[in-house]
Amino acid sequence: MSQEVFFNIRNEIIQRLQESEKNIKIAVAWFTDKKIIQELEKQASNNIKIEIILYHDKINKARLYESLHSVGVDIFYLSKRKLNY
Repeated sequence: MSQEVFFNIRNEIIQRLQESEKNIKIAVAWFTDKKIIQELEKQASNNIKIEIILYHDKINKARLYESLHSVGVDIFYLSKRKLNY
């Protein structure tokens, strides 16, 4: 297994997003990077299907994602609610 070290992870993430051909799925607790959001907008405008799962928290402000919603990105929020199995 090879390992790589990235000192500017934003650039690496954007590069990987630009290489997407069909869909992008993201699951993170907090997502506030405006440059990555802008790249996702571009990809969605190029008919790339995008789904994002975020933690339902005050850091993840809905207004930050309005532009993503407007280009068809699906955003799902997970809450603190306890799950019963």
